[in-house]
Amino acid sequence: MSLVQDVVDSVAHQCARVVGQVVPKSMITTAKVANEEGGTQLLTGIGIGLAVAGAYAYMNKAAPAVAATAPAPFSPVVVAGKKDVETEAKTEASSTLSLATVRERRNRFAVQINRGDDTGYQCSHFLRSGGEVEEMLEQYELYLKDRTYHHLGYPYNLEFKGEILAPFLQFSINNLGDPFVESNYGVHSRKFELEVLDFFAAIWKIPRDEFWGYTTTCGTEGNLLSIIYGREKLPDAVLYCSKDSHYSVPKAGNLFRIPVVLVESQMSGEMDYDDFRKKLKENAGKPAIVSINIGTTVKGAVDSLAEVKSALADNDFTAENTFIHCDGALAGLLLPFAGESEVANSASRLFQVSFEKGVDTISVSGHKMLGCPMPCGVVITKKQHMKRFAKTVEYLNSTDTTIMGSRNGQASIAMWVALQQKDGIEGLKADVSLCFRNARYLLGILREAGVSSFLNKYSTTVVFERPPPACVKRWQLACTGNIAHVVVMPSCDQAKLKAFVDDYLQCMTEHALAGGGRPDIAGEIGAENCPPFTPSKHSRSTSPAP
Repeated sequence: MSLVQDVVDSVAHQCARVVGQVVPKSMITTAKVANEEGGTQLLTGIGIGLAVAGAYAYMNKAAPAVAATAPAPFSPVVVAGKKDVETEAKTEASSTLSLATVRERRNRFAVQINRGDDTGYQCSHFLRSGGEVEEMLEQYELYLKDRTYHHLGYPYNLEFKGEILAPFLQFSINNLGDPFVESNYGVHSRKFELEVLDFFAAIWKIPRDEFWGYTTTCGTEGNLLSIIYGREKLPDAVLYCSKDSHYSVPKAGNLFRIPVVLVESQMSGEMDYDDFRKKLKENAGKPAIVSINIGTTVKGAVDSLAEVKSALADNDFTAENTFIHCDGALAGLLLPFAGESEVANSASRLFQVSFEKGVDTISVSGHKMLGCPMPCGVVITKKQHMKRFAKTVEYLNSTDTTIMGSRNGQASIAMWVALQQKDGIEGLKADVSLCFRNARYLLGILREAGVSSFLNKYSTTVVFERPPPACVKRWQLACTGNIAHVVVMPSCDQAKLKAFVDDYLQCMTEHALAGGGRPDIAGEIGAENCPPFTPSKHSRSTSPAP
């Protein structure tokens, strides 16, 4: 009997012993893998076979009941001589490094709570020699390249071409005060800021002589400004938001001493409009500030403005005693540019937002779809709301209308450049179409592998079973309870998504072979999104994930 056949029989026996199930030998493969010296060797499949065959048994065995906690931790996987995926980042920096070097670099720039001798106040602990400063910054650049490649869990477009901004970093560009009222400080970028504001005002359909806004530090600041503007209009109001809203919305209520009413969410993450009606009745007679989600944080769900307004009208609310804010941090730049092929049918128009439909504020992030290299955003509102809040500041020779005093003028330039690089609306349409297409691709290969997974109809956020901590850490996944997600952005191509799924399946299989179970997420994404595994559809690559 050949060596290969011996190993195949051994693997089949080991799989049956470990997982308690007979595994077809056809599921056990061998591979020729280049060794580090450049030669090739026949790697018979003890490790690879266990991973592939184990996936078959793992996906088909009954899952034990598990608590709503993260799976048990395990060590990063090295299978049959394959390099750990941590060493395979597609950057010049890390492609030739050892696993130990990559791990050392990651640990070096991790947050350290216990930093040794914390006694005294010696600044000498901080100071470095000239050579150390240069070496540390070089290592940090390599660290950032690695972490940028292995990034999928948060909604950041990492493709921004920032070289064009380099000349301006030598200047302290500060747009302090109101963007429409030039202060005595002349090193600002108001011209770029106003052009960016005009662009978003046109998208959200409010005339130039009726809107006001500014570039913010992030989407959270847009939410904070909107909620406080709502309070200025309606001092005795109640703030309504769904339980799937971004944490900054109820935080705004707490900061500004506004009573917060959390509305239940549907399984998809969209607001439960029946519960919204119920909560409105419970607070009858009190004005309403309503924050609706244009893409929730975890599942990417979009609340229907039409349904929200219908519920308000049914409870005798009018424009005089309501204030509607739209938190569009991510999907605020998805929905306006989504064609019918992306969102499936004309019903999507019910989910579109604009000032023509009676909203009071809309905010969006600039470091998400636009990909700006620093956190930033835009908030647009009606002038009448700004005027209630505005105060003249003689020291600035400007008007205090914003949350922050000093404002990063570099951000306005970056947003302006991003829109120019994308050729405005046409480039955004192309990016949105690409993201929707790649999100469907990721959902498809996860389901093909038998992974419970979900994608909202107006979203690029793919939700799936939470993997073990090593996979979460490596790919920087965002997790809540038993679910994790990938937010598909323009910088996520199909090759990276496939590499992630390969590594995900390997980690989940190793976890199962070590005795771990699968998280049951039917209650979070619906049983219909938890398909049975079909072996014939599973074609896992034997090449190492990047």
